[in-house]
Amino acid sequence: MNSLTVLLLCAGVIAAVNGAVLNQDLAQYKQFSQECVSSTNTDPKEIAKVYQDGPIKNEVLGAYLLCMNNKYNIHNANGDVDQENLRKILHVFSPSEDKTDIVVANCSVKKEGATPQEVAVELAKCTRKYVPIKAPKANAV
Repeated sequence: MNSLTVLLLCAGVIAAVNGAVLNQDLAQYKQFSQECVSSTNTDPKEIAKVYQDGPIKNEVLGAYLLCMNNKYNIHNANGDVDQENLRKILHVFSPSEDKTDIVVANCSVKKEGATPQEVAVELAKCTRKYVPIKAPKANAV
């Protein structure tokens, strides 16, 4: 086997593994999102606005975002951000380790007196400054 064949074979395996991970991430996202929409009575149209750079308002999306962050173990019960779990989730949105480091450093700080729901909203707003939040797929919510 020549080196080009080996390289192409490795690239194919990596792409297949990455595709499987992304499909698994998407399936999990859909499940979590449906559960959070149901438990928080959040309008899916409001969630879709987040992916179109729409406003992220606490009174509209706070409960949903907190629910999603809890499902992904990004927050503990006090609303503190678990930086390692945040880092793991960010790989879905940003392949750049530098951007991940920037988001973790700048967006995971809980403001004094903030409720867990407020922390979830601020985390989403801050993350969007550094990493575009794209919809995982149409009708994912």
